[in-house]
Amino acid sequence: MVRRAATGSVGREARLFDLIGAIYDAALVPENLPQVLSRLTEQTGGVWTLMSLVPLQGAGVFSFQNAEADPEHLALFHRKYATPETNPTVPLMLTSRPGDILLREKFYDDTTWERFDI
Repeated sequence: MVRRAATGSVGREARLFDLIGAIYDAALVPENLPQVLSRLTEQTGGVWTLMSLVPLQGAGVFSFQNAEADPEHLALFHRKYATPETNPTVPLMLTSRPGDILLREKFYDDTTWERFDI
């Protein structure tokens, strides 16, 4: 995975396009996903980036996080937030069509959402 050095607005655009290429490359080489998620985290100014796959056939959740993240964060996510029993939005995600965007506000008002243990 080669990163280009670039500066200014053109540099930001070049870094974004390079990141998009790295995402496609990681689809073919999944062990690169933690490094790609680190780049996505950096690009967006975040501190933790998580990608999870939830198979529809009942297999377990498959997750990656950015490379420098604490492994305990991922373990906590799986314990408290990744199952229908612990996260009320999981059933919505499992029944949505590919490409659907699920806005929390469409399904839960602020008062209801704040009562959930997540």
